[in-house]
Amino acid sequence: MELINSSLFHQPTDVHFTSSPLLKRYSCSSGFLTTVMSAASRRDLERQEFENLNKLLPISEAVSATLDKVSIVRIAAAYLALHEFLSDLDMKRDQPLDLTKPYLKDLPSYILQTLDGFVLLVDLSGRIIYASETASVHLGVSQADIMGCSLFPFVHVDDARELQRLLLDCQSYYDLTKSGVEIRMALIGLGTTLVQGGGCLETKLSSTMFMFRATKDLKIVFIDARVTEITGYNPANVLDHTLYQFVHPDDSTQLLHTHKTVNEWDRSLKMLFKRLR
Repeated sequence: MELINSSLFHQPTDVHFTSSPLLKRYSCSSGFLTTVMSAASRRDLERQEFENLNKLLPISEAVSATLDKVSIVRIAAAYLALHEFLSDLDMKRDQPLDLTKPYLKDLPSYILQTLDGFVLLVDLSGRIIYASETASVHLGVSQADIMGCSLFPFVHVDDARELQRLLLDCQSYYDLTKSGVEIRMALIGLGTTLVQGGGCLETKLSSTMFMFRATKDLKIVFIDARVTEITGYNPANVLDHTLYQFVHPDDSTQLLHTHKTVNEWDRSLKMLFKRLR
Protein backbone atom coordinates (compact mmCIF):
# COMPACT_ATOMS: atom_id res chain seq x y z
CA MET A 1 0.00 0.00 0.00
CA GLU A 2 2.93 2.28 0.56
CA LEU A 3 3.78 1.94 -3.10
CA ILE A 4 0.81 4.13 -4.02
CA ASN A 5 1.57 7.83 -4.26
CA SER A 6 -1.01 9.54 -2.11
CA SER A 7 -0.59 12.78 -4.02
CA LEU A 8 -2.66 11.30 -6.82
CA PHE A 9 -5.78 11.63 -4.67
CA HIS A 10 -5.20 15.27 -3.87
CA GLN A 11 -3.97 16.73 -7.21
CA PRO A 12 -6.44 19.37 -8.40
CA THR A 13 -7.86 19.06 -11.89
CA ASP A 14 -8.80 22.16 -13.97
CA VAL A 15 -11.44 21.72 -16.69
CA HIS A 16 -11.52 24.37 -19.45
CA PHE A 17 -14.57 23.83 -21.64
CA THR A 18 -13.69 26.60 -24.08
CA SER A 19 -10.37 25.00 -24.89
CA SER A 20 -12.03 21.92 -26.35
CA PRO A 21 -12.05 21.95 -30.21
CA LEU A 22 -15.12 19.74 -30.22
CA LEU A 23 -17.07 22.17 -28.03
CA LYS A 24 -15.94 25.10 -30.17
CA ARG A 25 -17.18 23.40 -33.32
CA TYR A 26 -20.47 22.57 -31.64
CA SER A 27 -20.92 26.15 -30.44
CA CYS A 28 -20.18 27.59 -33.89
CA SER A 29 -22.45 25.09 -35.61
CA SER A 30 -25.27 25.87 -33.21
CA GLY A 31 -24.97 29.65 -33.81
CA PHE A 32 -24.82 29.20 -37.59
CA LEU A 33 -27.87 26.94 -37.51
CA THR A 34 -29.80 29.53 -35.50
CA THR A 35 -28.89 32.25 -38.03
CA VAL A 36 -29.94 30.08 -40.97
CA MET A 37 -33.24 29.18 -39.34
CA SER A 38 -33.95 32.84 -38.52
CA ALA A 39 -33.22 33.89 -42.10
CA ALA A 40 -35.43 31.13 -43.46
CA SER A 41 -38.23 32.18 -41.11
CA ARG A 42 -37.93 35.80 -42.27
CA ARG A 43 -38.05 34.72 -45.90
CA ASP A 44 -41.14 32.64 -45.25
CA LEU A 45 -42.86 35.57 -43.54
CA GLU A 46 -41.80 37.91 -46.34
CA ARG A 47 -43.08 35.52 -49.01
CA GLN A 48 -46.38 35.15 -47.18
CA GLU A 49 -46.82 38.93 -46.92
CA PHE A 50 -46.07 39.37 -50.62
CA GLU A 51 -48.61 36.67 -51.46
CA ASN A 52 -51.22 38.43 -49.32
CA LEU A 53 -50.44 41.76 -51.01
CA ASN A 54 -50.61 40.13 -54.43
CA LYS A 55 -54.09 38.80 -53.69
CA LEU A 56 -55.29 42.33 -52.88
CA LEU A 57 -54.28 43.72 -56.27
CA PRO A 58 -57.31 44.24 -58.56
CA ILE A 59 -55.85 42.26 -61.44
CA SER A 60 -56.61 38.84 -62.85
CA GLU A 61 -55.17 35.74 -61.21
CA ALA A 62 -53.44 34.78 -64.45
CA VAL A 63 -51.48 38.03 -64.39
CA SER A 64 -50.84 38.11 -60.66
CA ALA A 65 -49.37 34.61 -60.76
CA THR A 66 -46.52 35.88 -62.96
CA LEU A 67 -45.54 38.89 -60.82
CA ASP A 68 -42.27 39.08 -58.95
CA LYS A 69 -41.80 40.98 -55.69
CA VAL A 70 -40.67 44.20 -57.36
CA SER A 71 -43.70 44.20 -59.68
CA ILE A 72 -46.06 43.59 -56.77
CA VAL A 73 -44.71 46.59 -54.86
CA ARG A 74 -44.72 48.78 -57.99
CA ILE A 75 -48.33 47.98 -58.90
CA ALA A 76 -49.48 48.31 -55.30
CA ALA A 77 -47.91 51.79 -55.11
CA ALA A 78 -49.65 52.75 -58.36
CA TYR A 79 -53.05 51.66 -57.05
CA LEU A 80 -52.49 53.57 -53.81
CA ALA A 81 -51.81 56.69 -55.88
CA LEU A 82 -54.93 55.98 -57.95
CA HIS A 83 -57.02 55.54 -54.80
CA GLU A 84 -55.72 58.83 -53.43
CA PHE A 85 -56.54 60.59 -56.69
CA LEU A 86 -60.08 59.21 -56.87
CA SER A 87 -60.78 59.88 -53.20
CA ASP A 88 -60.05 63.57 -53.76
CA LEU A 89 -62.60 63.84 -56.56
CA ASP A 90 -65.94 65.38 -55.76
CA MET A 91 -68.38 63.14 -57.62
CA LYS A 92 -71.45 65.07 -56.46
CA ARG A 93 -72.87 67.61 -58.90
CA ASP A 94 -75.69 70.02 -58.25
CA GLN A 95 -76.15 70.45 -62.00
CA PRO A 96 -75.60 68.09 -64.92
CA LEU A 97 -72.31 68.33 -66.78
CA ASP A 98 -72.46 71.07 -69.42
CA LEU A 99 -70.84 69.50 -72.48
CA THR A 100 -71.23 72.72 -74.48
CA LYS A 101 -68.30 74.30 -72.65
CA PRO A 102 -65.18 74.58 -74.84
CA TYR A 103 -63.02 72.32 -72.68
CA LEU A 104 -65.73 69.62 -72.50
CA LYS A 105 -67.28 69.67 -75.96
CA ASP A 106 -64.91 67.04 -77.36
CA LEU A 107 -65.04 64.78 -74.30
CA PRO A 108 -67.76 62.41 -75.65
CA SER A 109 -65.83 61.83 -78.87
CA TYR A 110 -62.65 61.17 -76.88
CA ILE A 111 -64.46 58.58 -74.77
CA LEU A 112 -65.86 56.86 -77.86
CA GLN A 113 -62.43 56.73 -79.46
CA THR A 114 -60.85 55.19 -76.39
CA LEU A 115 -63.36 52.33 -76.45
CA ASP A 116 -61.39 50.89 -79.37
CA GLY A 117 -58.08 51.84 -77.80
CA PHE A 118 -56.71 51.93 -74.28
CA VAL A 119 -56.68 54.25 -71.29
CA LEU A 120 -53.67 55.51 -69.34
CA LEU A 121 -53.99 57.67 -66.25
CA VAL A 122 -50.80 59.50 -65.29
CA ASP A 123 -49.90 61.88 -62.50
CA LEU A 124 -48.13 65.21 -63.02
CA SER A 125 -44.73 63.53 -62.95
CA GLY A 126 -45.73 61.22 -65.81
CA ARG A 127 -46.05 58.08 -63.68
CA ILE A 128 -48.73 55.69 -64.90
CA ILE A 129 -51.13 55.08 -62.03
CA TYR A 130 -53.68 53.18 -64.13
CA ALA A 131 -53.60 51.31 -67.43
CA SER A 132 -56.44 49.42 -69.04
CA GLU A 133 -55.89 45.80 -70.04
CA THR A 134 -56.28 46.75 -73.73
CA ALA A 135 -52.94 48.58 -73.57
CA SER A 136 -51.20 45.33 -74.44
CA VAL A 137 -53.02 45.18 -77.79
CA HIS A 138 -51.66 48.54 -78.94
CA LEU A 139 -48.38 48.83 -77.04
CA GLY A 140 -47.28 45.22 -76.89
CA VAL A 141 -46.73 45.66 -73.15
CA SER A 142 -49.01 44.14 -70.54
CA GLN A 143 -50.98 46.14 -67.99
CA ALA A 144 -48.83 44.81 -65.15
CA ASP A 145 -45.59 45.81 -66.89
CA ILE A 146 -46.44 49.52 -67.18
CA MET A 147 -48.42 50.18 -63.99
CA GLY A 148 -46.35 52.42 -61.75
CA CYS A 149 -43.77 53.11 -64.46
CA SER A 150 -43.00 56.44 -66.09
CA LEU A 151 -44.78 57.15 -69.37
CA PHE A 152 -41.75 58.84 -70.94
CA PRO A 153 -39.84 55.65 -71.89
CA PHE A 154 -42.88 54.58 -73.94
CA VAL A 155 -43.14 57.93 -75.76
CA HIS A 156 -41.14 58.84 -78.84
CA VAL A 157 -38.18 61.06 -78.05
CA ASP A 158 -39.60 63.79 -80.29
CA ASP A 159 -42.84 63.79 -78.28
CA ALA A 160 -41.30 63.60 -74.80
CA ARG A 161 -40.68 67.36 -74.59
CA GLU A 162 -44.24 68.15 -75.65
CA LEU A 163 -45.63 65.70 -73.08
CA GLN A 164 -43.48 67.30 -70.39
CA ARG A 165 -44.75 70.74 -71.40
CA LEU A 166 -48.38 69.63 -71.24
CA LEU A 167 -47.93 68.13 -67.78
CA LEU A 168 -46.21 71.29 -66.57
CA ASP A 169 -49.05 73.38 -68.00
CA CYS A 170 -51.55 71.37 -65.95
CA GLN A 171 -49.47 71.88 -62.81
CA SER A 172 -48.96 75.61 -63.34
CA TYR A 173 -52.64 76.22 -64.09
CA TYR A 174 -53.61 74.44 -60.88
CA ASP A 175 -51.07 76.45 -58.90
CA LEU A 176 -52.55 79.70 -60.18
CA THR A 177 -56.13 78.84 -59.34
CA LYS A 178 -55.95 76.62 -56.26
CA SER A 179 -56.22 79.62 -53.91
CA GLY A 180 -59.46 80.68 -55.57
CA VAL A 181 -62.02 78.59 -57.41
CA GLU A 182 -61.46 74.86 -57.17
CA ILE A 183 -60.67 73.58 -60.64
CA ARG A 184 -59.53 70.06 -61.44
CA MET A 185 -57.30 70.00 -64.49
CA ALA A 186 -56.67 66.92 -66.58
CA LEU A 187 -54.74 66.11 -69.71
CA ILE A 188 -56.55 63.92 -72.22
CA GLY A 189 -54.29 62.61 -74.96
CA LEU A 190 -55.21 60.34 -77.83
CA GLY A 191 -52.65 57.97 -79.29
CA THR A 192 -53.01 56.17 -82.59
CA THR A 193 -50.95 53.36 -84.05
CA LEU A 194 -48.66 54.35 -86.89
CA VAL A 195 -49.92 53.44 -90.35
CA GLN A 196 -47.99 50.45 -91.61
CA GLY A 197 -46.79 50.07 -95.17
CA GLY A 198 -49.58 50.35 -97.72
CA GLY A 199 -52.16 51.60 -95.22
CA CYS A 200 -52.61 54.97 -96.93
CA LEU A 201 -53.04 53.31 -100.32
CA GLU A 202 -55.94 51.26 -99.00
CA THR A 203 -57.97 54.32 -97.95
CA LYS A 204 -61.33 54.33 -99.69
CA LEU A 205 -61.97 57.43 -101.79
CA SER A 206 -65.42 58.78 -102.56
CA SER A 207 -66.46 59.90 -106.03
CA THR A 208 -65.55 63.49 -105.19
CA MET A 209 -62.03 62.70 -103.95
CA PHE A 210 -58.73 62.16 -105.70
CA MET A 211 -55.26 61.27 -104.48
CA PHE A 212 -51.92 62.94 -105.00
CA ARG A 213 -48.43 62.55 -103.60
CA ALA A 214 -46.21 65.45 -102.71
CA THR A 215 -42.81 66.16 -101.25
CA LYS A 216 -42.39 67.83 -97.86
CA ASP A 217 -42.60 71.24 -99.49
CA LEU A 218 -45.95 70.16 -101.06
CA LYS A 219 -44.54 69.86 -104.55
CA ILE A 220 -46.90 67.48 -106.38
CA VAL A 221 -45.06 64.46 -107.83
CA PHE A 222 -48.09 62.28 -108.61
CA ILE A 223 -51.78 62.96 -109.04
CA ASP A 224 -54.80 60.80 -109.71
CA ALA A 225 -56.31 61.03 -113.20
CA ARG A 226 -59.69 61.77 -111.60
CA VAL A 227 -58.46 65.29 -110.86
CA THR A 228 -59.61 66.31 -114.34
CA GLU A 229 -63.17 65.12 -113.77
CA ILE A 230 -63.39 66.69 -110.32
CA THR A 231 -61.46 69.96 -110.71
CA GLY A 232 -60.96 70.41 -114.44
CA TYR A 233 -57.18 70.50 -114.15
CA ASN A 234 -55.02 68.43 -116.49
CA PRO A 235 -52.63 66.21 -114.51
CA ALA A 236 -49.71 67.33 -116.67
CA ASN A 237 -50.36 70.95 -115.71
CA VAL A 238 -50.38 70.11 -112.01
CA LEU A 239 -47.25 67.98 -111.69
CA ASP A 240 -44.08 69.68 -110.42
CA HIS A 241 -46.13 72.54 -108.98
CA THR A 242 -46.81 73.19 -105.30
CA LEU A 243 -50.24 72.86 -103.77
CA TYR A 244 -50.09 76.53 -102.76
CA GLN A 245 -50.50 77.48 -106.43
CA PHE A 246 -53.92 75.83 -106.60
CA VAL A 247 -55.43 76.93 -103.29
CA HIS A 248 -57.54 80.05 -102.85
CA PRO A 249 -55.62 82.92 -101.18
CA ASP A 250 -58.13 83.01 -98.33
CA ASP A 251 -57.09 79.46 -97.42
CA SER A 252 -53.33 79.91 -97.77
CA THR A 253 -52.85 80.71 -94.07
CA GLN A 254 -54.77 77.61 -93.01
CA LEU A 255 -52.86 75.48 -95.52
CA LEU A 256 -49.56 76.82 -94.17
CA HIS A 257 -50.60 75.97 -90.60
CA THR A 258 -51.66 72.46 -91.64
CA HIS A 259 -48.44 72.01 -93.61
CA LYS A 260 -46.33 72.91 -90.57
CA THR A 261 -48.36 70.63 -88.32
CA VAL A 262 -47.92 67.64 -90.61
CA ASN A 263 -44.17 68.20 -90.89
CA GLU A 264 -43.64 68.74 -87.17
CA TRP A 265 -45.82 65.91 -85.86
CA ASP A 266 -45.73 63.43 -88.77
CA ARG A 267 -49.49 63.01 -88.68
CA SER A 268 -52.23 63.21 -91.26
CA LEU A 269 -54.94 65.86 -91.21
CA LYS A 270 -58.14 66.24 -93.15
CA MET A 271 -58.82 69.80 -94.27
CA LEU A 272 -61.13 71.43 -96.82
CA PHE A 273 -59.83 74.16 -99.12
CA LYS A 274 -61.34 76.20 -101.91
CA ARG A 275 -59.50 75.73 -105.18
CA LEU A 276 -58.63 78.41 -107.68
CA ARG A 277 -60.79 78.66 -110.75
